[in-house]
Order: sequence, then structure tokens, then C-alpha cells
Amino acid sequence: MNWRTIQACSFAAFGGILFGMDQGNYNGASQYDSFFKTFCVAGGYGTLAQCKAPSEQKPTAWVNLEALFAPSLQVGSALSSLLLAPLIARGRGRRWCIFVGAWVAFGGMLAVGFTSTAGAFLSARVLSGLGVGLVTYAVPQYTSELAPKQSRGALSSLFQLATITGVLLAMGITLKHDGHWSVPFVAPCAPAALIGCCIFRFPESPRWLLRWRGEAEAAEVLRRLRGGDGAGDGAGEDDGGGGDWREELEEMKAALREECGMLEGAGGSTKGWVGQRKQHAGQEQQEQQQQEQQQQQQQQQQHEQEQQQEQRVATAAAGAWSDPTVRWRVTIAVCLQLGQQLTGINGFTTLGTQFFRNAGVRNAFVSNFLSGFGSFFGTSLQIAKVDAWGRRPMLLGGMAAMGAAMLGCALLVRAYPQGGVPPPPAVGPAMVALVTLFHFAFGLSWGPVCWLYPSEIFPMGVKERAMSYSVSANYAANVVILLLISKLSAWSHAGMCFVLAAVCALTLLLTWRHVPETKGVALEDMGRVFAVAGAGSGGSGAGETGGGGAGGDDDAGGGAVTVVQRGGYQSVNA
Repeated sequence: MNWRTIQACSFAAFGGILFGMDQGNYNGASQYDSFFKTFCVAGGYGTLAQCKAPSEQKPTAWVNLEALFAPSLQVGSALSSLLLAPLIARGRGRRWCIFVGAWVAFGGMLAVGFTSTAGAFLSARVLSGLGVGLVTYAVPQYTSELAPKQSRGALSSLFQLATITGVLLAMGITLKHDGHWSVPFVAPCAPAALIGCCIFRFPESPRWLLRWRGEAEAAEVLRRLRGGDGAGDGAGEDDGGGGDWREELEEMKAALREECGMLEGAGGSTKGWVGQRKQHAGQEQQEQQQQEQQQQQQQQQQHEQEQQQEQRVATAAAGAWSDPTVRWRVTIAVCLQLGQQLTGINGFTTLGTQFFRNAGVRNAFVSNFLSGFGSFFGTSLQIAKVDAWGRRPMLLGGMAAMGAAMLGCALLVRAYPQGGVPPPPAVGPAMVALVTLFHFAFGLSWGPVCWLYPSEIFPMGVKERAMSYSVSANYAANVVILLLISKLSAWSHAGMCFVLAAVCALTLLLTWRHVPETKGVALEDMGRVFAVAGAGSGGSGAGETGGGGAGGDDDAGGGAVTVVQRGGYQSVNA
């Protein structure tokens, strides 16, 4: 694997640190005395002792305000990932979406540190969330489109490792919980500024370039990413490890032809593509004195060509949406994101300190910090093994372990309820161990895979809009789970854990039944995976590859397609 690819994917994944820090900072900072004094005591909701009491003893108005504070970041992220991100990523590219998001987040986080009223705090957090939503929308697409298929899982999962690192950094900053609450909220400005300043030092997605800028730019970027020959026209020999970049480019071009119908003629001309806006027939044969007139004609032709091509792209996208496999892919991606959040992970990430404190665990800050390392080690193992083990086994095994951990927490809390006889000394460490297991299983599976999987399954014609549904579903579910966790925790700690264990069991069943494997499959070949999966679920044509019709070829290299029965569907091994 070329170091340029690793470097670009690693830096883009750095956006996860911004995301993680801006999620994890609320966890500890909201428990600072200075935070309670600024927003609870000064707001007239109660005394400091009342504001710091367990949930069931706090003033009702303050509990309701806390329930709004916690998901405010996610509200902004859901809005931007649904409404703004697909427009920027499609029109200007993935890097521009990351760039704009980083600076919007920077402004929002800086504003949070200067707020002193609840309304201003909520507004600044929503603004910060708008930027975070743009970054987290674009980064998984960017890394999956840069990475080769053999290592796409590991490189794309760097985003989740960076996110966990950001959460741990935020938790570490808040361990010394006698400082001012604004410091943890302003700290993510550092990674935001770094991303905003440096993202354009790395190349744009070659798949986006092929679609919108032309084959020449896409080929140059792909050659550099795969370690091809030196600068020039790409006609020389590759320097080891990059010999298949031309083959990959041809696969991308074939997929674009099939998807959008933009190939004119049988000779392979790409004149009809948006990326070929600079081609103008007969330019070399024009006389010197006619150049001005020709330029005017060319500008008009270019404008007309762009309008026609925009219409062709819109028509092709509409056709893709009419494909049942695309709609099924969107459904799977959205459900994976919902499942990731409804298991309760961000309840622990954002409200973990409060959970441990309410459950009677001593040293709640330290316990929450230590349990977070479970996600870090789990994600580290996932990066090392995802391209060997596959996505599906990780999703199934991880969810089973998460459900078992939540069931254990429920039984433990029910056996030793608060308010009665003090529990044995071992109960606290056992609770921390179970939550750590939950974090580890999440980091090994549903944390990184639910960002990786949607980023690799959609055709380019609908990818921006389809990803917006997936990412916004993640944040919308995050808002819901934070509101529910607050209410369930106040109602019953054991009940909350039983509910989360039941959600894990249901999600495990649905995943086993409906989610196919994508390990080692080129992005351009994902249609075959889901066409065969649909056939195995009762549709017509079971065993078909679902390729591009009579003219559809297998990917270069002549690899055979193997249909494997797993659970309730058929999967493709390409």
C-alpha cells in the first residue's frame, strides 16, 4: 500500500478527533461545579447542592434543561448532514465539505466558551454540531474512495479510532474537574483549525474527479495514491505496488458508463462526461484570426454541455433511485446507524459519568475514563482484522457481546439497588468491567463498521444523498437515545439496561438476516452483492450476479463470483 494513501486517509480520519472531543467534552464538563453555577444556580433552577444531586432529586426544570443540553450538538449535526453536506460534497468535492465543516465547528466551539446563558449555550452547540456533521459526513466517503479495496476496511476505520481517541482526550481533560467548564468545550478548536488549514494539501477523491473534472485529473491522483510511475502521462512502468492503478481506473470508468450512460459511441470516447468539459472538436484546425470568435462559441458550447450533463446526471441519479437494490442499500445503511445509536453507546459516551454516579460507583470520573479505553483497544483490533475477518462477523459478534454486557449490568443493578443496604465492594469494579466490555465490543464492531459499511455500498450517482440519509439517521438516533437515557436512568437503572439489552438482541437478529458481507469487493462491484442478496431473500433470479445486463463484465482479472448462503440471504465473494 502506498504511503500517500495512508497519509491522506490518516489525516482525513483526524476529523474523528474533532468529533470525539466535541462529543466527550460534555460528559465531564457538565459535571463541573463551575458549569452548575453558570447555568443552574445563576439561571435560578436551584442551589449548587440541588443541581449536583442524583437525577431523581434534581429540580425538574434543571433535569429538562440538561436533557436539551446533551443532544444539542447532535441536532446541528443531523441538520447539516441531511441538508448541507450532500450539496457541498457533490458540487465542490469531499475536501471542501471537510474544510467548511472544520471552520464552522471551530467558530461554534469558540462561541460555546464565551456563553453564560442556556439559550446562548444551546445555540453555540448547535452551530458547532453543524460543522461536525459536515466533517463526519465527508470523511468516511473520502477515505473509502481513496483506499484500495484490499485495505479499505482498515483505512476507513481509522476515523473511528480517531473518534475514540478524541473522546479519551476529552475525558482526560475533564478528569481534573475543579477547573472552568469552558476549557473542555474550547479544546477541540485545535484539531478543527489543523484540519481546516491542511486538508487541501491532500488529493481529492479520484472517483469524484472522474465524474466531475475528467479522466486526466482522476488518473493522476490515482497514480500517485497507488504508487505508480513518476509525474507525466503515466505511460511508464510502475514502481512497485502500484501496477493496478490503470486497472482500477478502467473499473471506475466502466462503472460510470454503466451507471450514468455517459459514454458516446462504441470507441470509448468520454466526450459526453462532465469531466471532459475542456474538449472542443476541431480546435487545432482553426485559423489564428478566428480564435476570439471560437472562444466565444466554445464558452457557449461548454455552458450548454454543462446544462445537458447536469440533466443527464439528474436523470441517471433518478434511475439509480428507482433500482430496488439502491433503496435496499439505503435501508440497510440507515438501520445500521440506528442500531449503532439505539444500543446506547453515546448515552455512555456523553452521560457515562452521570450513569456511574447514579449507579453508586465511586470515582465516577475515573471509572468513566477507564471504561473508554475499551473502545480504543477494540477499534485497534478491528483495524488490524476487519479486512481479514470481514464486516458481518464483527457486527454479529460485537452485538452479542454488547447485549451480554448490558444484561449483566441490569442484573447487577437489580441485585443491589441504590438506597438500601450498601452493595459489596466488588459491585463497583464489576459494573465498570461490564461497561468496559460493552465499549470494547462496540469499538470492535458497531463503532467503526457502521461508518465504513455505508461509505462503500452506494453507486456514485446517489452516494451524496444516500450518505446524507445514513449520517443524519445516526445523529437523529443519537438525539433520541440521549433523551431516553436521561429519562430511563431517572426511572430505573436496571430497567434502562434491560431495555438496551433487548435492543441489542433485536439488532443482532436483523443483522444476521439482512446484512451481506462486503469484504474485498470493489466499490464498483457492490451492485452485484446486493442484487444477489435480494435474490436470496426471495426475489427473482437467485444466483444472478446482478451485473450490468448483457454487456456487464466481471471485474478485471477474471475473478469468479461465488454465491455463499449466510443466514437468510446469499452473499457474493468476488
